[in-house]
Amino acid sequence: MTTDPDREALVRRLLADDGKNIRSRFSEALAESLDEFVPAMASALQASGKFDAFAKGDEDREKVAWLIFSAVQGHLISMRLFLDGFLVQSGNAQRQVLESIAMALLCSKADLGILERFSNDTYSSNNAIRDAIKYSERLGLKKEAIAGIRDGAEFYHQFSHPSKMTIALYGSEAEPGVSYIGGIFDLAKLPQYRIEADSRVKIAKILPNFVSGVRRNLELSSVKGIPR
Repeated sequence: MTTDPDREALVRRLLADDGKNIRSRFSEALAESLDEFVPAMASALQASGKFDAFAKGDEDREKVAWLIFSAVQGHLISMRLFLDGFLVQSGNAQRQVLESIAMALLCSKADLGILERFSNDTYSSNNAIRDAIKYSERLGLKKEAIAGIRDGAEFYHQFSHPSKMTIALYGSEAEPGVSYIGGIFDLAKLPQYRIEADSRVKIAKILPNFVSGVRRNLELSSVKGIPR
């Protein structure tokens, strides 16, 4: 089949474009949120690095360290996708962030046996959020943290499958009937963008405490003589 050269050019441009225009519009509109997000994520990266040093030489702890890194790295990538205007893909990545947080917490409690099952490919991370809520008391989670995980999981689950919301995100409210190829910044959606950015800032700010909680659980297991 002969393809339209203009369509081919559009695809090539999309693949080669680094999205500076879209990103600059998001960055300007969400400047206050980004000013909070950056230092919060710097602290999260620092906490992750310290956990790496704590885990070094212990195979089980190193597996948990990779889960922590997945959460921190995933949160950064999700925000980058968001700023590039890939809103559906950003939301899907955010779901994985929550699952990585839940998995790291579950694996920090040796007596749950989930780390061993995960290592043996007999535990699905699809169940991590459900089980983190189920075992929240044993994991040392506060009620606010449980609510945050549950509500976040329910919201971002919508980005994992086609839905009316994901379809709407590909269109423009500012220009009804217009859909976009690639990243999109829709000025009419700015209030929603700000709510979403603030939500990501909140998650960024709790990441260091999450890392501390995982380490505390592992250290308590060691003190009690429970195999890691």
